Amino acid sequence: MANGNNDQCPICSGRVDVLTTPFTRYNYERVSRFTCPRCGVFDIFEQDVSRLSGQIGRISQDKPWVRALLSYWIRKAQSAGEPPLFQRNLIDQIVSEQRLPTAHEQADNLIRYLGEQLRTKIREGKPVSFLTNSYRLSVVLIVQESGT
Repeated sequence: MANGNNDQCPICSGRVDVLTTPFTRYNYERVSRFTCPRCGVFDIFEQDVSRLSGQIGRISQDKPWVRALLSYWIRKAQSAGEPPLFQRNLIDQIVSEQRLPTAHEQADNLIRYLGEQLRTKIREGKPVSFLTNSYRLSVVLIVQESGT
């Protein structure tokens, strides 16, 4: 994988940017760092990328929800600060021990995400507006670009 190429994410199969380079965090082993709009940022040792992709593809033929579960796990693991290192031994562990979030957890995650986005936009000095309706708690966050 070349640096900065637009490739396919081994987790969700979406478009992804990949940077493959030795990282000090991994004792200078070559690692592919994926930046995926769905899964987020994560690392895979370069020699494991195609094997992992094939393994996930085989599992997801019988269990189509596996890609969503692995993507969700990677997103959650990013809160530690460093991109998570995704390895082959994690796949079976995640599939057997983890589950997709409930509707309530998804709502909590959405609120948390909107809060993070709001905090970022305020820090950047962008004006923010809220719209609500009187029927239910529905909030639309509008971030206005400078000069609009």
